[in-house]
Amino acid sequence: MRTMYLAVGYNCNHNCFFCPCGKKERRVKKASLDELEEAVDLAVREQHVESITISGGEPTLHPGFPELISFCLDKGLEICILSNGENFFHRERIRDFFGEPGRGRIEVVTALHSYIPAVHEELNGTKGSFERTIQGLKNLVEENIPVTVKHILCSRNHKDLPDFVDFIFETFGGKTAMEFTGMDYCGLKKEQADQIHAGFREMGIMLEKALDRIDFYRKEYGVFRHVAVSDFPLCSTDPLYWRFFASSSRNGTASYAAPDENAGKVWQISDMDGDCGLFYEECRDCLMKRDCPGVWRYASIYYPDGKKEGIRTIHAV
Repeated sequence: MRTMYLAVGYNCNHNCFFCPCGKKERRVKKASLDELEEAVDLAVREQHVESITISGGEPTLHPGFPELISFCLDKGLEICILSNGENFFHRERIRDFFGEPGRGRIEVVTALHSYIPAVHEELNGTKGSFERTIQGLKNLVEENIPVTVKHILCSRNHKDLPDFVDFIFETFGGKTAMEFTGMDYCGLKKEQADQIHAGFREMGIMLEKALDRIDFYRKEYGVFRHVAVSDFPLCSTDPLYWRFFASSSRNGTASYAAPDENAGKVWQISDMDGDCGLFYEECRDCLMKRDCPGVWRYASIYYPDGKKEGIRTIHAV
């Protein structure tokens, strides 16, 4: 499916430690609703996109967010919203944002950094955000809006992965999708990345335990039907777990649009390559290179020793 990525502005109510939007981006003013709609219309007409990912910053902070959602629905697009979930804390706002349920396909993806409030808030730099995000996601689930809980693996949370799965089951009853993903260090200085870095094999050991827990809940309760591992190499786990891995994370974007430095304007490019791939030397001769999600480019730039990271070539047996 051809998709568009649209950043509506870089304003955000969180201050995530590893956010790629730095001070420069946050000084860029939000794009106008007219410009955003023109960008969507162009992508539909010329790139024939069928889905759109709407991001920011925090996209729900844009004053034209409800109108943009309505416009995208009218275009027949499937919509994925990358949001921290806080603005859904008040349940009545969900219909203000999305209109009456059933108009079209809308999904919300929220990064939850830990089931431990202090760790989550340490990583997103926002006191009290854990409770607001959890309640916002509960409200979305109750309104039958599909939710994906995204968990970005790093040194601060990977050892708690099985407990994190338990928390998601106990909190949402297994009604959310889940995505486990590698860390994109883009936007961080090397010394910042070092504070949260962990090797792929080291994280993979605990990822296996978390996926075992997923399998348990699937068999016992028939939940967690949609679980994926993206931006993370196959060789970090035993082949038993490769069925969870999504090689589609290496795909590019048919249309990418974001605010430029001129207030209200949008810059837009077509057929943008993905920033995740097979960047390690070991990957070149790997039997599974066509199916592997790969790693974020900056992971290979900052930590180029593939063997030390746990990257290994997979050969036929």
